[in-house]
Amino acid sequence: MHSTLLKVSCPDRVGLLARIANFVAEQGGNLKEVHQFTDPAEGWFFSRMEIETHTLRCDVKALRDAFDATMKDRQFIAEAKKMTGLDVIAMTGEQVEGIAKRIAMTPKEIVDKTVSMIGTFGD
Repeated sequence: MHSTLLKVSCPDRVGLLARIANFVAEQGGNLKEVHQFTDPAEGWFFSRMEIETHTLRCDVKALRDAFDATMKDRQFIAEAKKMTGLDVIAMTGEQVEGIAKRIAMTPKEIVDKTVSMIGTFGD
C-alpha cells in the first residue's frame, strides 16, 4: 500500500498530537505508524507519522496544501515565536523536496570531502 510521511517539529502545546491526528482524519487519512516525543526542556514537539494515502479523500498535493495553510496561520507562528524566541520559517513540501533533490545530486567527491571535514569537528 502507498503511504506518505508527515514529519513535524514545532513548539509543543497541549493537544497538539490530537490536532494533527484529527487533521489527518479529516482528510480521510489512516495513521499506520506514529512516533512522537517532546523535549520538555526546550518545549519542542517532534513527530513522524506514516499515513496510508489510498484512504485519503484528496491527493497528497491537496494534503500538503492544507498542511501548508496551517503552517501559515499567524496565531500558530506567533505562539511558536513566543515559546522559542526564534522566527519560524515554514517551508512547503515542494520546497523541502527541491532541497532534497539538490542534495541528492551533489557530486560524490564533494560529499566525501564534506564527510571528511565534518569528522574533524568533534576531535
